[in-house]
Amino acid sequence: MVVDASGRILVGGNYGIVRYLPDGTLDGSFGVNGLLSILRNVRDLAIDGQQRIVASTGYRVQRFNPDSSVDQSYNNGQSLYTPNLFAGVYSEGMAVDSVARILLPGSRYRWFADDPATTDFNERDNSHRNLVIGRLTVGGA
Repeated sequence: MVVDASGRILVGGNYGIVRYLPDGTLDGSFGVNGLLSILRNVRDLAIDGQQRIVASTGYRVQRFNPDSSVDQSYNNGQSLYTPNLFAGVYSEGMAVDSVARILLPGSRYRWFADDPATTDFNERDNSHRNLVIGRLTVGGA
């Protein structure tokens, strides 16, 4: 969940992004009747300095304009599939810095004993993960 500069509340979930007005009613001007379903299973949201909406599913990132249209200046309007950039890393959170770079902290499971991704592997518990921080600078912003 994130709140934009106008006090509107954006919530990500299985069906996309929903935007509410400050009074708690759905924002009918956003997406279709308040729901933007271009990117589904949204786990994390952020708002950049130009009030653009950045959404992450954990594996994909996409940026939208405040009016809910796809931002064509980011990766030619396409979502960016993060494993191609970070060797299978799953993002767990997101932030946007002051120059609109997207920061994705994340982790990667170590599945094999010789996998160089981690050094603290326990064969009985594959939940050990390494923290990875990636910075996306696609499309010049």
